[in-house]
Amino acid sequence: MLPETGIQGQSFNSLKYLHMRKYILLMTILVLISCTGNHRYQIKGTIDTKARPMIFLDEQEVSRIILTDSVRVNKHGRFSFRGKIDYPRFFQIRLSNNLIPLLIAPGEKITLTCHSDNFSADYKVNGSAGSEQIFLLNEKALETTGKLDSIRHVLDNPLTEDSERQALIELARSIYQDQRKFSIGFILEHLNSMASIYALYQRINGKDYILNENRDIQLMKITGQTLDTLYPVSKHVRALVADARKLEAEVKNIGYLQLMDQMDGKIPDISLPDSHGDTVKLSSLDKKIVLISFWASWNRPSIAHNLELKEIYNKYHRKGFEIYQVSLDNNKEAWINAIQYDEIPWINVSDLSYPRSQTAIIYNIASLPATFLLNQNRDVVGKNLTKIELDNKLKELLD
Repeated sequence: MLPETGIQGQSFNSLKYLHMRKYILLMTILVLISCTGNHRYQIKGTIDTKARPMIFLDEQEVSRIILTDSVRVNKHGRFSFRGKIDYPRFFQIRLSNNLIPLLIAPGEKITLTCHSDNFSADYKVNGSAGSEQIFLLNEKALETTGKLDSIRHVLDNPLTEDSERQALIELARSIYQDQRKFSIGFILEHLNSMASIYALYQRINGKDYILNENRDIQLMKITGQTLDTLYPVSKHVRALVADARKLEAEVKNIGYLQLMDQMDGKIPDISLPDSHGDTVKLSSLDKKIVLISFWASWNRPSIAHNLELKEIYNKYHRKGFEIYQVSLDNNKEAWINAIQYDEIPWINVSDLSYPRSQTAIIYNIASLPATFLLNQNRDVVGKNLTKIELDNKLKELLD
């Protein structure tokens, strides 16, 4: 991979040299592929069933899945597929709604052993480096998901003490960070493999991206640059390069990190569902003085703070004051019960994904309760104000 350098300051000859190097590398790869003449792949699989079901082979494109072939399992539990490709591509073996992901390269002869009872997870693949790498990625993600689900189960129990909740949340963060380190390490070790794209977009429980921090954009750029040299016609590589550029532009334009550090710019927008499932945007309250309040039904200081806010809300609401409250809950029933029990009158939203809430990450929430007071221009004019400080500030802004 060529080092990333700026165009300004380079001579015409050096630019010409860089382009020539890339051209020569690309031509060399194409010549090597054409010389081998082996663009065909083969999949031979076995499954422990006598039912003789249909097995399907799909190609996974960037935004759609295309049925490539289908066969019926024979009486010995065997099935096979053959095809022709020019560069590594993503496929999946499908049994009903159960999937086995594959990354197939030209010339590979793949053997697959799977089980009908646990088709998606209990399988072995050989003869395909990319497919074996994807298996490794999914195996680690399943392990992490299991640990996080166990923690969530305890957090969902209303009898769990606050001290235990805090300890479990910290443990969940540690587990999640271990998964991040594994994924980043995998990508850096396999920059030349299309499996690194799979790792970049991998999710936990099919919901939350493992790599979702602003600094991960640089990893996307590095991976995209490397794979673009090797597989410039791949739609997945083109999509990765485009995503990296788009995300980098968004982060630069919004400036999340600087905003949270200095608190002297416009606040990031929030768009989350309320307890009725209706999405409410923070930006819809532009003409009001707004207090963004982060809380959780399981956090006792948050409950006490809400009681203080009710007095402030009743005093200033008619004058143009609104509270936009974000719950860092993961149990919908507990969240709604707390709203109803304390008769909270203001806007209350949540994505019910704590401790993996993206909004909490963006706003750098380290403890609860946490508040940001916005003026009518959406400038931050106060953070974590006491009841007296908030009352005085609202008098200044509204009276």
